[in-house]
Amino acid sequence: MSDHNKLAGGALGGAESIIMGVAGAAPAFTISAAAASMVGDLGALSLGAIVYCGIIMFGTALAFRNLNRVVTNAGASYAVVGHVFGPAWGFVAGWAALTAFALAMVAAAVPAASATLMILAPDKAENTLYVVLTGAFWFSLVAFVALRGIKHASFLQITFIVIECAAIVVIIGAGLIQWPTLAVRVPEIGWFSPFSLSASQFATGLLLGLYFYWGFDVTINLSEETGAAGDADASGSSALWSVVNLMALYTLLMLAILLTLSDAEASGAGPGLLFDLGSRLLPEPFNYLAVLALMLSAIGTLETQILQFSRSLFSMARDGHFHERYARIHHHWRTPHQATIIVWVLGVVFLVASSYLPTVKDILDSSILALGLQICCYLTLTCLASAWYFRKSLEQGVAKAITHVVWPLVSAAAMIFVAVYSLPDLGLQTSLIGLGGLALGIIPFLLAQRRRRAA
Repeated sequence: MSDHNKLAGGALGGAESIIMGVAGAAPAFTISAAAASMVGDLGALSLGAIVYCGIIMFGTALAFRNLNRVVTNAGASYAVVGHVFGPAWGFVAGWAALTAFALAMVAAAVPAASATLMILAPDKAENTLYVVLTGAFWFSLVAFVALRGIKHASFLQITFIVIECAAIVVIIGAGLIQWPTLAVRVPEIGWFSPFSLSASQFATGLLLGLYFYWGFDVTINLSEETGAAGDADASGSSALWSVVNLMALYTLLMLAILLTLSDAEASGAGPGLLFDLGSRLLPEPFNYLAVLALMLSAIGTLETQILQFSRSLFSMARDGHFHERYARIHHHWRTPHQATIIVWVLGVVFLVASSYLPTVKDILDSSILALGLQICCYLTLTCLASAWYFRKSLEQGVAKAITHVVWPLVSAAAMIFVAVYSLPDLGLQTSLIGLGGLALGIIPFLLAQRRRRAA
């Protein structure tokens, strides 16, 4: 690989990588975007769903860590799946990831804009036009920061995630301190029982729960820029620690929600759930810590989606799946500047197109449910790649068999079940967005094949 195609190696340390992984999942934004739907469908059983999804996602983190030791590549799923199953399957994983990142950019820009308007112009917070314009502003600003270099992006993430997590910890602490007087229910061990969930509830819970954790794999997309030269384990270990930290944070935050808000209050809050929780637990103006956390979280995950999209596109272009311009690295910033610019253009176009949906809630709901299909696709392929590549580990001791084959395989099976079982209930619009986005990948794949034959 020539220096013209090399990213800024060693730019991130292990701690910075973990922060990027946690920020990629965007705890405050995710709770606001998806927790209301989860509580509306599962009630108190949402707590168990959060834990089980964390266990499943830990299996995917293990798969990423295992395979990242074999192939350290900014393409993440695209690269490792392609290495194990061949270029065609690698493209499928990469395209599913790209479509997921594209949808997530819209889903992240909307709450960032809504939270900004709640602070600056509360009467405009539910106005779709104002939300889209404000979202486009944040999208452009964050894309510029990502374009300037990974160190700039990392500094922004560290600043945002510290403030975000501090606000979340304050809310959790207030909830746990006040729960004897404010609690609407008493915790029960049955909340964690898998036997309390029907097959439909299990599928719904996992589909939403996967969204809670998804985004930690930005650590793998940044693997070429993480750790000292030759340290292939830095980003993989960061992925594991990111999932562990997210499990702890989500479990405590969901517990605070369940103890403080009734099912009707939580499900009815929609994207304003975190603000409603903050308002219940904290006096004014401290309840606006929830809005600040939501805004910073959404902006932070918007940045990680841009990083993931641009690095995946860069890696796939470097291998000839897309035009070689997207594999070019800026001579000074050491970022895939062409790929980042096209991400910005696509994001703004998708955001403007989403303005034709009637409400902010419609944009979020359609994006999040459709995202689940793409997430299941490329993460399942990654887990299957780990199980197949390391299948001889079944003969090399219990610990290695579990971490390299069994756990990733169980995670893959759970995600396949979620995708198959949930598809009939997603609705026409969501199914078209989810499956249609995947099907569109056949066009660039065939074009790449044609270019290779012509070369």
